[in-house]
Amino acid sequence: AIYAFHIALDASGHASFTGCSSSSQGGALKAALSVTLVVSGHASFTNISSIYAGGAIYADSFTLQASGHASFTNCSSTGYQGGAIYTGGGGASVNVSGHTSFTNCRSLTEGGAMSTLGTIDVSGRLSFTNCTAGGNGGALWLNSHSTLKASGHVSFSNCNSRRGGAISGVVLTLDAPGHVSFFNCSAQSGGAIRAWELHVPAPSHGPGSGHHGGGDFFPQRG
Repeated sequence: AIYAFHIALDASGHASFTGCSSSSQGGALKAALSVTLVVSGHASFTNISSIYAGGAIYADSFTLQASGHASFTNCSSTGYQGGAIYTGGGGASVNVSGHTSFTNCRSLTEGGAMSTLGTIDVSGRLSFTNCTAGGNGGALWLNSHSTLKASGHVSFSNCNSRRGGAISGVVLTLDAPGHVSFFNCSAQSGGAIRAWELHVPAPSHGPGSGHHGGGDFFPQRG
C-alpha cells in the first residue's frame, strides 16, 4: 500500500488498511528505514499479508504511540517472520496507553504477531488472541535484549508455536507490576514463554502448557 524511506502516520481520526498484500514485505506499510505510528483515534489493519516478512508493517525500526485503539486482525507473513509487524536491527519502541489488539495473526517461522527487539511498554491494554507461528513465539519473537513492561494489562489467549506458545526471546526482561496473563497457550517447549535468558522481577498469572516447561515459562539453558 505505502512504501517510503520513512513513514509517519498520525491516526487522530480513523485510519484503515484492509485487504492489502505484498509479494515481498509489509502488506500495508513498508519503510526502508522507519515507521512511526501515532494512534490517538483508531487505526485498523485487517486481512493483510506479505510473503516475506511483516504481514502489515515492515521497517528497520518501528515506533508505536497508541493512546487510542490500534487493531491488527488476520495479518500474516506466509513465508517468513512477523505476522503483523517485523523490524530489523533498529528494533521497536511500543507504548500502549490505550488499547492495542492482535487477533488471528500468524507467521510461517517467528513471531505470529510481532518479530522485533526493543521495548514494549504497556500502561493501557495489549491483547494477543489466536496468534500462531511455526517456529518461535506464537505472538512475540523478541530478538536480542528486549523488555516487556506491563503496568497495565497484557493478555495472551490461545496462542501457539513450536517454541514459546506466547513469547520466545533471547535475553528477555518481563517486568509486570500490572497484570500479564496467559490463557490456553501451548508449545512443544515453553507453553507461555521460552527464552535463553529470562528476567522476571514480578510474577505473572495464568495457565500455559508445553511438553517441556509447561506452566508460565520455559527458560532454555546452554
